[in-house]
Amino acid sequence: MASLTTGHRGHVAGIDRTSLQSLRAWQSAVGIAVGLGVVDAGAWGRTHRWANPTRDPNLIDRLLKTVEPLITANSPVEGADVLDVWLRNAGVRSPHANTFDRITQPSAALRPVIDEVLSRHGRAHTLIQRRLVSTGGLRIDQREWGVDDIPQLVWPCTLPEHLRHSTRPDQRILRAVVSMILVRVCTDARDWVEAGSALGFQADKSRNWTRYAFSSRWGIKYELLAASHALEAKLKTQVNLPSFHHRSPVSGFGSGALKDAQSPQCLRQGGGAWCPCHP
Repeated sequence: MASLTTGHRGHVAGIDRTSLQSLRAWQSAVGIAVGLGVVDAGAWGRTHRWANPTRDPNLIDRLLKTVEPLITANSPVEGADVLDVWLRNAGVRSPHANTFDRITQPSAALRPVIDEVLSRHGRAHTLIQRRLVSTGGLRIDQREWGVDDIPQLVWPCTLPEHLRHSTRPDQRILRAVVSMILVRVCTDARDWVEAGSALGFQADKSRNWTRYAFSSRWGIKYELLAASHALEAKLKTQVNLPSFHHRSPVSGFGSGALKDAQSPQCLRQGGGAWCPCHP
């Protein structure tokens, strides 16, 4: 702290910052900690916090020690882990931008940490929209691939290892859901029904499969979103992708409806074409 006040650069969640940016990050982190009740600030901090800084050295020491793990984290991801604990302990289950903007002054240096936290919470379509918006507020161009490049069931190796043979929920449904996520990324589909329709899925199936896969009892929503994000990066680098525009009709009940769906194999399973395992 002494080096920052004399103009030396600092680090916030592993990122090099100017002394002013670093000091404002400490200030903002203190505001978040007090606002979430992480530290007992007594009567201070409830009103006009920044116009009336505390002069109690013991309180200042407590505040700095409390927020130090957030500021000195090695990366925004590790910083977000700290902030996530604060939110859970405060009973905040669905944080949003105003969760932080309303309780403290903003800090550009803390923004990567807050953005990482927000990326972990919210409804699936909200998380997808956040990912499609760049830091400049412009929509990211995802048009290097399209719906014809997405099979009805993504390659099995798209899923995390522990989900590739899952039966509850069925891995075929999970792969169909990842395909629908990709459709929402590269099109203007407004909901899961429209995304499923682009793949030849009936409306009720699109709704039921996404609701089932994103159910809190499975706790895998963020893994499926991460899987789709990883596949995006792969698809954008491939040349001569196979076209999946000839779709098989989907009929039947539950995962059985997907028995004849497009289901390209992984190269490790004997597939002859490209798959995400391709270097």
